Amino acid sequence: VVLIVLGILSAILSSGDPAPKLAATPAPTDEEGTPRPHRSRSRARVSIPPMEVGPGQAAAAALSDALAPARKALEEGKPQEAIKALAPLDDPALAKNARGQNEGHLIRARALARSGRYKEASLDFDVVIAARPKDAALLAERAGARADAGDTKGAIDDLSAILNLSPKDDFAWVARADFYLGLKRYEEAIADYSEAIKLQPGSMSAYLKRSRAKDLAGDAKGAAADREKAIGR
Repeated sequence: VVLIVLGILSAILSSGDPAPKLAATPAPTDEEGTPRPHRSRSRARVSIPPMEVGPGQAAAAALSDALAPARKALEEGKPQEAIKALAPLDDPALAKNARGQNEGHLIRARALARSGRYKEASLDFDVVIAARPKDAALLAERAGARADAGDTKGAIDDLSAILNLSPKDDFAWVARADFYLGLKRYEEAIADYSEAIKLQPGSMSAYLKRSRAKDLAGDAKGAAADREKAIGR
């Protein structure tokens, strides 16, 4: 009996359907049936709004654009055009450390001086010299503008600064002595003329000027000696 049962079970197991096979997933295709195994996702374009330009940036850009025309106008002997071109310097939105600001003030200072506007020129020179306090040439330019504006004290201050930087500048000694002479500060004028003569002992002009200063100071004998030295040369 056992053998019969085992035979029946064996027959049942051998006659069963094979296990179903999983069907392969077909590769995706595009509209024309071409396989497209790797379709990349399209990236959305993000539009970036343009940056807004602030008043300070606009003022700095206007100054930058104005420098070359102003420089050219000054070189061509048109100081009024140079002054007009540099209007951005007066824009309250312009930062104090804006690029090109010192150059703009220097160009305008020279243009103003050539236009006879010496006091305004001095103010522009102030800005430039604040950044370059040891520039003797700039100090000399401001001294001239201050003198023409009637600021004798300011001119003397500039010449004193030049002499601190360049004590062998005989022109500065004579120039400061001339101012002292005009202010009737005769002893100081004589001292400065004497320094100039030490540097340029052959200067007839320095001897004659010192002679005049000595005369005004009441030193007639010293004045006569200086005149003789000047004539003898």
